[in-house]
Amino acid sequence: MFCHAQATEYYVDPVSGDDLNEGSDAFPWKTVSHAFSVIKPGDILNLNAGTYQPMSDIPGGAPGLPVTIKSADGHRALITNPNINNGILITNDYVILDGLEIGPVKSNGINIQANYITVRHCIIHDMGLALKTNTSYVNHHILMEYCSIYNLSDIGIFPDAIEKMIIRNNVMYNSQSVMMDPGGVQEMLIENNFVINPGNPLGALKIRWGNVEDVSGPNCNGAIVRNNIFLEGDKYNLLLASANGAMVYNNVMINNMLNGYLERAVVYMQRDPADINVGKPLGPNQRNVLKNNIIQVNGPDSDTWMHHALIEAREDMVDDIKTNEFENNLYYKSPGKLYIVSGSELIMEDAVNGWGEQFDLNSIVGQSPELQIKDSLESVYDFMPAPSSPVIDSGTQLTITLGSGTSDVIPVEDSRYFYSGHDMISGDAVIIGNHDTATVIARDITENTITLNKAVSWAEGDSVSLLFSGSAPDIGVFELGLEKEIANAAGAEELFRRINRETGVNAIAEADQFPSDFSLSQNFPNPFNPQTLIRYQLAAAGQVKLTVYNILGEQVAVLVSERQQAGLHQVLWDAGTFASGLYFYTLETPEFRDVKKMVLLR
Repeated sequence: MFCHAQATEYYVDPVSGDDLNEGSDAFPWKTVSHAFSVIKPGDILNLNAGTYQPMSDIPGGAPGLPVTIKSADGHRALITNPNINNGILITNDYVILDGLEIGPVKSNGINIQANYITVRHCIIHDMGLALKTNTSYVNHHILMEYCSIYNLSDIGIFPDAIEKMIIRNNVMYNSQSVMMDPGGVQEMLIENNFVINPGNPLGALKIRWGNVEDVSGPNCNGAIVRNNIFLEGDKYNLLLASANGAMVYNNVMINNMLNGYLERAVVYMQRDPADINVGKPLGPNQRNVLKNNIIQVNGPDSDTWMHHALIEAREDMVDDIKTNEFENNLYYKSPGKLYIVSGSELIMEDAVNGWGEQFDLNSIVGQSPELQIKDSLESVYDFMPAPSSPVIDSGTQLTITLGSGTSDVIPVEDSRYFYSGHDMISGDAVIIGNHDTATVIARDITENTITLNKAVSWAEGDSVSLLFSGSAPDIGVFELGLEKEIANAAGAEELFRRINRETGVNAIAEADQFPSDFSLSQNFPNPFNPQTLIRYQLAAAGQVKLTVYNILGEQVAVLVSERQQAGLHQVLWDAGTFASGLYFYTLETPEFRDVKKMVLLR
């Protein structure tokens, strides 16, 4: 993950600054162009409140020394010009954008033609595309998190021919096309987003073959879509277009088809038309997995197939459909059947294995089944499971181990469920069987192995899943009992709840200070042996120290001691060399201090 070793902080103020100044907080520069001629890898450029012209020629950083362009603490820098195509054009590697407001601009909010780029805490609005990547070569190591994206005349996030990209914890709404449209994706993670699409004729997410030479290759293989809330895709909420191997699990997809389009499905599958990528083979739509999702078909109360399809697919995809996996999904307003359609004609009707039973949405989320969220953004419902909800402890484990042994490399039935983080975020914390917890640091989707941060023992058929509370994982977005510990769509939902479509940008900027507080969560599991996960939340960037003490008050481990950005963080402590007993862990920042207990039992 990026750090700020040897960082020097500079400031720009477009009103009171002077380029003859030293660029300090007290004596800022006036222009960004002058700042770009001075800053070096590892430096942080703070922009005071004001209006800035679109930016290009941002100098690049180096490994471990990114260049950071951010709004100064307590400020909001606005980058806008409706006559210029790109709000920010990035052509050099190792750049971080933090806390900027971009828009209106003519075409693209952020145009990325580089690698190792992070975009966080930004507000992007009133343009064609919010974010796009270069389609002439493969971009990689792109992270977009904690952003608000709205009022788009085209696509929200449009990465093409992309590797190692993470889109998480964002709020997206009001686009005239699909909100996320990644193509040719490899090693992509889309998680914890809150997506609502009023006025959108398409859907929330489209995964497709992309602009690559060999579209018959491993397109989308291992792309993960999880813990998202997708609302109001007028035709569908999820489109798989020549997707091959996408993993779609623990999402909530409801309130589609509100404008009465013919397509009634929540999930739509197709091969891309032959006039796209002429003369090249079309990729298959195969081996995709849908598991542990909550799905609502919001068509009229009717027994016709048009109003109840969970999935629709083109007539040339009958063979493709048979390779896809559907397991343990809950649905509302559907008889649980698969419909292959061509136009308005029913081509094939078949039962869908793994859809579970039809449910009353009120029993799942504790709200009315008719969620007319489009009427008022302030009426966004809480998607936390009701206390007696059938989703609790009803989820299917993600995969199982093969063979038996002791190692840090574990053979599993399907490794595509897990993400290593690729040095952008922490890898997935997983439970092996019912005891060992570890962090995934690599996966091999060809050999079906996951590499952990420590050696563990396993037996044939042990379950492997993300951290959960209770006897089994829950179905849907939230894991009851860990909802405050797991960075999931709850944060994005809470942010979205405070955004009113009719307010101006300033009100939205005020609501975008996510997270709004500091907190230190209880470690999990607790008691533990020998590893435990500690999560904490930072409301502002700053120096952070996370320390472990024994019962005598002696410091036994320093888990974190560095400057970190605002947001949700987690650390896995391996106490393998420590004795059983009571320990204390303390989080300290300039603004916050908290301490909690934990118990190591051997």
